[in-house]
Amino acid sequence: MAQASDKAVVEQPRPITHVGVTVTDIDAAIDWYRRVLGFQLLHGPVDYTAGEGYFGRLVADMLGPKVVRGRIAMLDAGNSVGLELFEFSEPKPDRRVPEENQEFYLHKTGTFHFCVVDPDIEGLARRIVEAGGRQRSAVWEFAPGVGFYVCYCEDPFGNIVEIYSHGTAHIWSTLAQMSK
Repeated sequence: MAQASDKAVVEQPRPITHVGVTVTDIDAAIDWYRRVLGFQLLHGPVDYTAGEGYFGRLVADMLGPKVVRGRIAMLDAGNSVGLELFEFSEPKPDRRVPEENQEFYLHKTGTFHFCVVDPDIEGLARRIVEAGGRQRSAVWEFAPGVGFYVCYCEDPFGNIVEIYSHGTAHIWSTLAQMSK
């Protein structure tokens, strides 16, 4: 049987099906993501205790021995990409980026941000702020005169939400063509 490393080129990119983020209050997070970004709740929240029942054994195996209890929910972003929310009760999470800190923790690995598409970046950034989040950057044009825009915001739980004016493939393939 051929190993994955035996292939020099992957013939088709693998789609991202979801991004997982940690929140401090899963019920508030579900409400926020539904109201502000229009995501739909697919399932949950589901309570778990590591080691109890099938799902508890699965969680214990996948998340490791330090995770004892928590809740998980899955939301749909509308394009078959999900946002998986984790609220850990034991151990209790700290916000990665304290409110008083304007710097990203770029020296740490893990989920840095996730990106949504909205042609009205200013409007969505305003709604994020009005709903308890914050705008972390100005709205920038990727390249002057191209018409593709980007902005970084933050949800009320400390997760970075990037906003694109257009889809990723559209923006980056156009920028690649321009740089030739």
